[in-house]
Amino acid sequence: MMRRAIQTLVGCGLALFSHQAVACDGRPFGQPTLTLNAPSLALSYSGTLAHDYIPARVTFPTGFNGICTLVIEVSTAQWPMVSTLENVQAPQHALTFYLPPLFEWNGGSYNQWVYGGSGQVVDVAIPFTIPANQSNKPAGLYRRDMNVKLKNVIRGGYYYDGYLTLTATVASSCTLPPPTLSALDFTPAIVNGTIPAAYLRSFSLPNAGCNGPARLTLSAQPLTRPGGGTPIHFSASAVLGSTAVSLDTRVAASSFATAISAPVSSSVPVTVTVAPTITPLQAGAYSSNLRVSLEPAQ
Repeated sequence: MMRRAIQTLVGCGLALFSHQAVACDGRPFGQPTLTLNAPSLALSYSGTLAHDYIPARVTFPTGFNGICTLVIEVSTAQWPMVSTLENVQAPQHALTFYLPPLFEWNGGSYNQWVYGGSGQVVDVAIPFTIPANQSNKPAGLYRRDMNVKLKNVIRGGYYYDGYLTLTATVASSCTLPPPTLSALDFTPAIVNGTIPAAYLRSFSLPNAGCNGPARLTLSAQPLTRPGGGTPIHFSASAVLGSTAVSLDTRVAASSFATAISAPVSSSVPVTVTVAPTITPLQAGAYSSNLRVSLEPAQ
C-alpha cells in the first residue's frame, strides 16, 4: 500500500515536470506577451552607417516553474524576405538594411532567442542598420513594413504577430567639384584699347550632381579696374543635365535655374563671353569673380 502511494506521487511529479518543460502557457499561467515600445522606427541616411533600434519587452506569465524558451522573429511583411527599403516615390531605388547580432539570419527571418522564468520581464532591442556607402540614392523617404512575431519554440505557435514600419530619409545634397580652370584671360580680346567683337572662353566642373531637385546659380559683377572707368560686361551660361542657366552682367548680378529632373550627375560646362566695347578702355588690370553654385532646391 505504501509502495503504491509512492508510485502515484512519483508519477504525478513526472507528469508536472513534463508539462512545464513543454508549455510556457496555459491554465493557470496565461501566455507570454511581447510589447513594442513604438510602432515605427525612422532613420536618417546620408551615406554613412545609420543605426537605431526599437525597444521591446517580453513578459512571462507567473505561476510556473522552469525556463520558457521563445524566439522573436523579424521579417518583412512580404514573403520571401527582402532586405531593402524602397523609395516611396521611385520604388526602383532602394537602400539595403540588416539586423545585426544578437539577431541571427536563418534564411527567412532574423531570430533572437529569449529565455525566462515565472513572472520574469526581459527587455530586448530590435536593431536595424543601414550600411554606409550606398551612393547615388535619390532624396526622399524609403520604407518597409516589418513583421514581428513571438514564437513558442516547443509548440511552434505564436503568442504575438504584429507589424512595425521601418523608414529612412535621404536628405537632398549636391556635389560641385573644383573647375577645370581657376582663371580666364580675356586679354586677347582687346585690340587697340577696345574689344571689337565678342570673345568666348570656357571651362567645366566635372562630376557634379544632386540626388534631388537642385538650383544652379550664376552670379557676377562686370570686370572693373581698381581706379574705376568703363566696365567690361560679359555673359555666362552653364548647363546641368537638361537644365541651363544664363547670366548677363548688363541685366542682373545673378541668375538661377531649378533642375526638376533629379537625381542628376554630369559635368557642368560653363561658357563666358565678354561683350564688345565702344568706349576705349583705360589701362590697367580688369577683374571679376564668377560664382557657380549648386544646391538643393528649397
